[in-house]
Amino acid sequence: MNFSRLSIFAILLFLVAMSTALGSTDLNGDGYQARLVQWQDVLSSQEYVQGEIIVEFDDARTLSSLDDETLDGLDLTDMFQYRPVGVFEILSEASVAEILTRLEGRAGIRNVYPNLIRRCAYVPNDPSYNRQEYMAPIDSEGAWDVTTGSAFINVAVIDTGIDVEHPELTGKVIWQENFKDPELQGAGNVFDDSGHGTGTAGIIGAWGNNGIGIAGMGWDIRLLAFRACGGEDLTCTIADEVKAIDSAVAHGAHVINLSLGGKGTNTLEAQAIKSAWNAGVIIVAASGNEDPGQYYQATGDPAIDLNELYYPAGFSEVIGVAALSNISTSGPITDPALLTRAEFSNYGEDIVTVAAVGTRVYTTTPFRLKSEVEYAIYATRNYSRLDGTSFACPQVAGAAALLLSNNPGLTPLEIVTLIQQGAMPMGGPDLNGNGVDDYMGYGILNVAASIGNEGSAGGVFESAELLAGIVPSPLFANDIFVLVRCKIGCDVPPLVTYIVESTFENGIIGMEPLPAHPGSFLGKFSPDGSGTIVVKILGESGGTLFPQLECEFVHVK
Repeated sequence: MNFSRLSIFAILLFLVAMSTALGSTDLNGDGYQARLVQWQDVLSSQEYVQGEIIVEFDDARTLSSLDDETLDGLDLTDMFQYRPVGVFEILSEASVAEILTRLEGRAGIRNVYPNLIRRCAYVPNDPSYNRQEYMAPIDSEGAWDVTTGSAFINVAVIDTGIDVEHPELTGKVIWQENFKDPELQGAGNVFDDSGHGTGTAGIIGAWGNNGIGIAGMGWDIRLLAFRACGGEDLTCTIADEVKAIDSAVAHGAHVINLSLGGKGTNTLEAQAIKSAWNAGVIIVAASGNEDPGQYYQATGDPAIDLNELYYPAGFSEVIGVAALSNISTSGPITDPALLTRAEFSNYGEDIVTVAAVGTRVYTTTPFRLKSEVEYAIYATRNYSRLDGTSFACPQVAGAAALLLSNNPGLTPLEIVTLIQQGAMPMGGPDLNGNGVDDYMGYGILNVAASIGNEGSAGGVFESAELLAGIVPSPLFANDIFVLVRCKIGCDVPPLVTYIVESTFENGIIGMEPLPAHPGSFLGKFSPDGSGTIVVKILGESGGTLFPQLECEFVHVK
């Protein structure tokens, strides 16, 4: 929704004014001068919008109660929909550092921030082969033997927009919202002026098995399109990024792809990431591209790390993705063991969880010729080859969507753990001995291994895990869900039979399979019931019987 400045003020004035005492600032005091130097030091190493600041209020009513002195020389240009946060233009000759120092600590103002710039993490390249060699090292085909995605899983693409009429993406985009263009803000047109967003969207969810073009990671998943970046420099502000994250959560995103980033962060971005994580959303971000790629290492001092690491990849709730090179003199490399870090890819355990191919990634581009948009990153009309961590990132977002499609009950932490466990280590240095590559995190993404199908010939039953817990229900006082996850290594998924046996005092009732959740069973028992449930798992493929596996759940009253 597009509000004028006058409308925003009218709405805020309509709310009940909050009475608060306003402090004064001594512009010549030692404390002010010391803090001004600190702000200037921080801003000297960060990209931010000149002449603009972000102000976070105690609540939405605060703005109407502030006096003219506090907002002197400032003009409200934008108000967040889901947070008591406004963006202000500086009308005076004062610097961003001076305004931030003046407002910091004022009554009614929770935080003040520079409006940091985020850059789409791409490196331009011309198109070449019409194949997706990057899919081989991550074993997407092995994952597709299990699932090709679900129409009930939504991935938010916060980027430069999406060409929603591209044949590979038609019918995919179920929500569109534009934060980049003032005249188009709100639901509606998310035209892609560079091709960056359409490229990431194609990697995540281009229709598969439709006889044209390419296949995305999740053939059947749905997309939410947010245009937060764009223009000749393919940038967005941290304000627009946060607004898009909040809206993605509000509109049902299960996964958020952020093929963007920059040095430094603030609590506003941290809060948005934390809120999305707590809402059950998986967030994936690019580790960024520098020439050459930079090594980012945390110091352990939050005051330093919040300004010096690369974000949002640097947040603990985010899956950071580095780029690998598959280029060789003999042709594209498909053996994951031979891949190396792309020279432009930022790296370091603190910003990288896993890595995927980020060179010559063949994907979708808008129906617009490069000659029509001078700064477009594509060269052909429908498909192109692109380089950057931006295009490694959506492979991991697509993998998360496949994992959720196969098991919608997985939590973000479980998704992250499965991706880490399935990754192939690259053998880099592990200076602190924690088992994680200091350069490339847990290694190369292998979505098939993460999803539980390693694609090995013949196949064996490798392991099974039983998760069970008591989940409150509006229908029954106690419901018990028994979730069985089996890791099956075989080219063709076997026929799996589950046999549930229970010995419960006070009688467990039901233990019926849930059709929508394979390998899941629901039963009800008395609040004071106790006993054991054993799930026996039998597998058969091509006439070959796999050894029986058993999982046991014991409930003690």
